[in-house]
Amino acid sequence: MHIDLGLAMRMSPKHGYQDAYAAYDWRNLEVRQANRGVLFVVTDGAGTADFAAGAAKEGAKAFAPFFTDASVPANESGLRTLAAAADQRVASWGFSEGTDRPVGIAAMTAVWLSPDKHAVIVQAGDTAAFRIIAGKDSGTAIRLTPDDSVGHGLLRYLGRGDAQQFHVEPRPFSDGDTMVLVSDGVTKVLSGFELAQIVFGSKDSQLAADKIAELAFARHAHDDITALVVYLEDWERDVGE
Repeated sequence: MHIDLGLAMRMSPKHGYQDAYAAYDWRNLEVRQANRGVLFVVTDGAGTADFAAGAAKEGAKAFAPFFTDASVPANESGLRTLAAAADQRVASWGFSEGTDRPVGIAAMTAVWLSPDKHAVIVQAGDTAAFRIIAGKDSGTAIRLTPDDSVGHGLLRYLGRGDAQQFHVEPRPFSDGDTMVLVSDGVTKVLSGFELAQIVFGSKDSQLAADKIAELAFARHAHDDITALVVYLEDWERDVGE
């Protein structure tokens, strides 16, 4: 399976960059040797938390043992176990003084693409994953993750200390699809339709990621912007300027 990866980020005007990401792909020797497929993660620290950026980084690195520890099952259970362990680590940081608000809060979306070509989504919060399917003249976006935001808060998040909170679900994909993982700085201002049009009209994944981030920024997204675009195989398409 050929993979073409693009990443683009923009910082929120409100605070320092509090998103994080990880790409466990063929460029990593341990990932190649494990022969467990590839995995991509986008996390978003809650701006109100004292250690939001730290929580986001904890979520991004949570799945490294999937490729280095043979005792971790190469399935949904293994992914859930690693997500729950990261959740517990962040929850152990405690609460802001005098409040019941955790010092570490982050949204997290991970997509594992297995060697036998199925996908598993691990998600909590308002980061999102989309599957872009190429048609004859355009692309179609299928959102793979729920939105766990409510008002200005999150129903589920990394750092809650609840192992059952994660949305873990198998999903299909096909050669020619594109996986797009984004933080809410993108989803608050761009629709799935617009993401599909950008992907379909871009000659490579890096150009698509750049276009997504630039358009979200131009629309005055008030949060950090992260766009991770993974082409699973090139397809013939008209490239617009």
